[in-house]
Parts: sequence; structure tokens; C-alpha cells
Amino acid sequence: MQKIYIRHPEISRDEETRITADTTAGATTLNVENTSGLSANNLILLEKLGQEKAEIVTISSITNKTLLVCSATSFDHSAGTKIFKIDYNQIKIYYSTTGISGTYTLYQTIPISVDQDITEFTDTSGTTTTYYKFSFYNSVSANETDLSDPLSASGFVFHSLSTMVLRVLSLFGDTREEFIDFDEVKDWINEFLLESYSILSVNTKRFNITTTTITLDATTDTYTLPSSFVVEKAIKLSRDGGSTFPTPVPMQSIDSQGVVLQDNVVYTYLIYDSNLVLDRKPSGSNEVLKIWYIAQPTGLSSPTDTLPSPFQNHSHLFVRYALANCYLKAKKFDEYNTLKKEAFDGLERYINFIKKVSNLHPQYSEIASI
Repeated sequence: MQKIYIRHPEISRDEETRITADTTAGATTLNVENTSGLSANNLILLEKLGQEKAEIVTISSITNKTLLVCSATSFDHSAGTKIFKIDYNQIKIYYSTTGISGTYTLYQTIPISVDQDITEFTDTSGTTTTYYKFSFYNSVSANETDLSDPLSASGFVFHSLSTMVLRVLSLFGDTREEFIDFDEVKDWINEFLLESYSILSVNTKRFNITTTTITLDATTDTYTLPSSFVVEKAIKLSRDGGSTFPTPVPMQSIDSQGVVLQDNVVYTYLIYDSNLVLDRKPSGSNEVLKIWYIAQPTGLSSPTDTLPSPFQNHSHLFVRYALANCYLKAKKFDEYNTLKKEAFDGLERYINFIKKVSNLHPQYSEIASI
């Protein structure tokens, strides 16, 4: 048996209208303040997402300020109850038993659990090799969203973007996103990720390094660097088409633009305007440069994206930093300062541990792929 947890689709941040008179369960007519922005066949949400009596009904027609719904309400609703327009009322679950990139088949269509903070789906026949995608669906208009990114059988892992955001919103007491929304928390998590990688790169010699190769051309001395390039760690030259890289390529003197006087130097280089510039055009053939460099980390954008190495087991630091910014927005500066300090102190301790292990036991050092 496997479970997946699905965050609800976005609804209008502003209420569309309010009920003006108490209604009982089974009502097919709602008296409202106004009908601006609403029309027949629209889905509307009564109450707010996550509230016990929240439900979705469909407008069949509008007369003056009266909405006629096509199905009876399931709950009593008092005067003043908020009404929101919502685009979808169901979720279509697709599954693959042939791997994450396999063929996804429609498995089941379920209602959105608007009375909960998230919709939970249980697959009693799911296994650890089952993958899922989902879409939001409007059963009246038959409109369907694009499929989500794949979910593993265990759903969102603890260090996924979705789980971290929900942890932040839960700790802040705003799971309905009335003050802080998903995208704000996502931006704060990515901000801390960039800062974490910057500190990691400064303090370790072997971590967070990737490579690229450049085939030299006798017609130019200037070569475009990868868009992810931040700073080089080493550059070496191959004269056998990239089979071996025995020759280091040192940086030119920035002050004098002079050539570096070292044994076995064939070229020197400068980094300028996202380009690597050699001191001269290549005269040889079959020459290739290999560049070891620190790359800009890829941010987390999809809910299923997970923290990269080496931070997977330290998601609590990212949650603390994002939570700190929630309190900053709320102008609670003591809480903000405390949580921000905890996040950076924890990050410093962890990076110092990596640095110590890297220096004392280089055979255990890890080079992260980006």
C-alpha cells in the first residue's frame, strides 16, 4: 500500500462574494451579496480550503443576486460564509509500473478534499516501484491541467520542496496560505540553498565541483564558458584529443597581463565577460581544455525537487531559514533573528564537519554532481 499527498490547486486570493442568509444542508439556492465575476457552470467553493464544511458546488444559473446550484449543498452554511471561484473539483491519478519515465495510465479520479489542507490518495496495490503523476480536472467543463512531475511510490520525500514548504507553513500556523504563500517560501528556501553552496564552495576544496571540456580552435583565443560557471578550480590541457590532460594552464597576471613563467606552460588564460580568453590563438591541433569549476546551483522549482548533495539530511536548516523570513514578514523581529541564527549556525557546523573530514580523510570526500 502506498500513499501520495497532493497540494490543492490555486484559487482566487480574494473572495468573490458572501452568502447573505443562512442555508441548510440540501439547499439548491444561495442568496449572495453580488455575482460579479461568476457565471453559469462555474465551480464555487463554499468556506475556505481546509475548513470542516468546505465544499464545491456548481452554478447552474444566476438570477439577480441569487445563485442556483445544480446539486444540493452537503452542509449548513451561515450568512457571511465566503464563496470563492475555483477552477477544478477533481484530481486524476495516473500511474506507471515501468519506471519513472515509463507509460502513465489513468488509474483513478478522486474529488479534491477541500475540507483538508491536502488531498491524500491511497493505492492499496501500489509497490515501491510504482510512480504516479496527477492532474487537476473540472468535471463540468472537462478542462484538465498538464500532468505533474513524477512522484515516487512513497510520495514527496522529507527533503522535497513541497514537504519543506508545508513544514514551514505548518510551523508558522498558515497551512491555508492566508499570509504566506507557497512561492514565497520556495524563494526563501532557494535563497538559503544558494548561500549554502557559496559557503560550502569557499570552505571546501573537493565539494561542489563539475567539469566541462573545450576543443581549441586555431581561429580564436576566446571560448564561451557554461552558463552555470561561477569560478574555476583548475584547468588542464590535452594534446591527444582529450584522452589525457597532463598539462596545467595557469592564470595570467591580471596586473601586468604578463605571461606566467613556469615550466611546461603552453597557454595562460583570463576569465572575462563569461569567456575564457587564452593569451594567444592555438598553434597546435587536437588540443582540448578540461575545466574543473564551481557551478551555480540549480534551484528547486517543482514540488518534487529535492535538496541536492550534501544537504539532503539537513532540510531542517532550510525550514528554519524560511520560517525566519515568515516572522520577518510578520514584523516579529526577535523570532526572525533567533531562527536565522539557528539556520546559519547549523550550516556552519555542518560545513566545518565536511571540511574536517575532507582534509583528514580525502578518500571519503564527495564531489557533487550539479
